[in-house]
This record gives sequence, structure tokens and C-alpha cells, in this order.
Amino acid sequence: MRHLSLIFTVGLTCAFLVACKPAPQSNVVPAQVIEVATPLHPGIELYINNYVLGPNQGSTTQPDFSRWSPDVKTKFSATTSEEGKPPYSASIEYLGRKPDGDLYNVTISFPIAGTTKTLSRELVYPGGDVELLRDTEYRIGIRPKTAE
Repeated sequence: MRHLSLIFTVGLTCAFLVACKPAPQSNVVPAQVIEVATPLHPGIELYINNYVLGPNQGSTTQPDFSRWSPDVKTKFSATTSEEGKPPYSASIEYLGRKPDGDLYNVTISFPIAGTTKTLSRELVYPGGDVELLRDTEYRIGIRPKTAE
């Protein structure tokens, strides 16, 4: 009787698991799909702006990923250098294209409470001005390339 009860319980559990399994969806694109292609938005700049002093105060870099290849890793960076103040820095590396934009790895270093904190994350850039960090003096972001 115990043996029959155990078989019944295992069978019921298996039936429950199979019944609860979601149906496959052929039109769903997995989140990790990365296309090996040059950026959708090639004309960008990474900026560090001291907005307290004005819109053109700080540092920018205009990365050129037009010759990007998955075999060659290229980073572009920008750093502030104000006398008597700790620096802010940011770097950007293109990883590929996703369905909703360009995939970048962005690293930002900034002073906080007497130390330097570094954050790194992947970002899908859909175009436009994307602010990545703002504190009481600086803002860091990515935007379409401005006139040189």
C-alpha cells in the first residue's frame, strides 16, 4: 500500500509540473540576444558636465565605433581635471546591438564621502540624451554628438 501511495504521489507531482510548464512562444526574443553589428546610433558622445558652472563645462569624448569588431575591445574615456577637486571619469565600450538599441558597458568613477566609488554596468542606448549619474555638481551621460 505504501508503495502504491508513493507511485501515486510521484505521478501526481510529475503531472502537475508538466501541466504548469509555460507554452513555448516562438515570437519572443530572448533578452540575451546580441547582434554582432556596428551601432545603430554611431554619432554619440560620453560627457561629464559640471552643470553648476555651465552647460559646456567638463569633459567629453566622441567615440568612434564605426570599425568595431567583436574581436577587438575598444574603450573611450573622459576625465575631469579641476584644480583642488577629485576627478570624475567615465569610459564606454561597445558590445553589440540589441533589438531596442546599442549595448554598451559603461564605467563611472566619482568622489563620494572622501573616497572614489566606481560603478560599472551594461546599458542599452536607444538614442537621445541618457543621464547616467547626477550629483550636486556633475552629471554624466550619453547623447547624440554635438557640433565640434
